[in-house]
Amino acid sequence: MKKTLILLIALFGILKLSFCTDPVKQITKVWETDSIFWTPESAVYDNESGFLYATNFNDRGGFRKKEDTLYNECITKMDLDGNVIEFKWVDSLIGPTGITIYKDKLYVVERGYLTQIDIKKAKIEKRFPIDYPGFPNDVTVDSEGNVYISDSGNKTIYKLNNGKVELWLESEELRGINGILSDNDKLIVGAGDNYLKFVDIQTKEIQNIAFMGEGAIDGIKKCGDDYLVSHFQGNLYLVKKTGDVIELINTREQNITMADFEYIEDKNMMVIPALMNNRVIGYLYK
Repeated sequence: MKKTLILLIALFGILKLSFCTDPVKQITKVWETDSIFWTPESAVYDNESGFLYATNFNDRGGFRKKEDTLYNECITKMDLDGNVIEFKWVDSLIGPTGITIYKDKLYVVERGYLTQIDIKKAKIEKRFPIDYPGFPNDVTVDSEGNVYISDSGNKTIYKLNNGKVELWLESEELRGINGILSDNDKLIVGAGDNYLKFVDIQTKEIQNIAFMGEGAIDGIKKCGDDYLVSHFQGNLYLVKKTGDVIELINTREQNITMADFEYIEDKNMMVIPALMNNRVIGYLYK
């Protein structure tokens, strides 16, 4: 009886290990642009038009913005095959990072602003100032149109409320926050302590989901009941709702970075801005 119990425990351990390391789906790179982007930071897919949009953070490359090029960055329009339709689809932006879409409006985070763009007109409609910004970074919108912005420099989350960006939550547990994703009654966030976390929107309670290991958590997307999460340094993971973490892509040795990506579930496609490599890469995940 004791031997049988030991064998069952060992078998359970093997099955659990297999579950955590063998994803059902496979990753295949299907296209890669030339190095023509200006530090591409974030990508989003517009279901209505069928086009992709990617932010160009800095026309000089890297993170250090030069004063004489303020309001010189842009958003690039692409198709799902990685072809650039219009490089400067919307320009006169200042270091745009996170980007998201709600109905016919595109919201993008600039240095000190949340900016609203009319997609059909390809025109900036409004800039909502962010008071005392550190480094406003990523953005997400819930099903009711509430817009939330992470600030990596201020351990804070902001919310657009009645046309004004207001402080919504500040916490030590949000220090180094970057990726942010609305998921029903929660915000899924990546913090500087390397934990993927959720914030209850009603109570603002913060809980850990999974420890992601060494690296800076950047993009977060929903994948069925689970999450896809990127490490800026060059990793893409599937985080199961159980907290198990499965590595899908590792490009660290090639020094290919992975910023705030897009996942188009009904097309089984991931679009990953390789920020420091000035290119965007498309993968199939099926």
